[in-house]
Amino acid sequence: MQNILFVCVENAGRSQMAEGFGNSFGCGKIKVFSAGSKPRKHVHEYAVEVMKEKRIDISNSNPDTCATCSTDHQSACCTKSSKSF
Repeated sequence: MQNILFVCVENAGRSQMAEGFGNSFGCGKIKVFSAGSKPRKHVHEYAVEVMKEKRIDISNSNPDTCATCSTDHQSACCTKSSKSF
């Protein structure tokens, strides 16, 4: 199984959504994780709402720090934004 890590600053929006989409549509062939360099305390409410519209529940997800990322991740997709939610 391929592991994929999405990294952003706050791990509260896009990277959480990418994790949700990846795990939902990965058909068991991939396992997706997300983390941030300066994670927020909670996933942004707009991200949760948008994913709910797609029938993907990320309401129990929590932002994670890059410091706790496993070295088992073979691929990394990095995102960066000059403006957060």
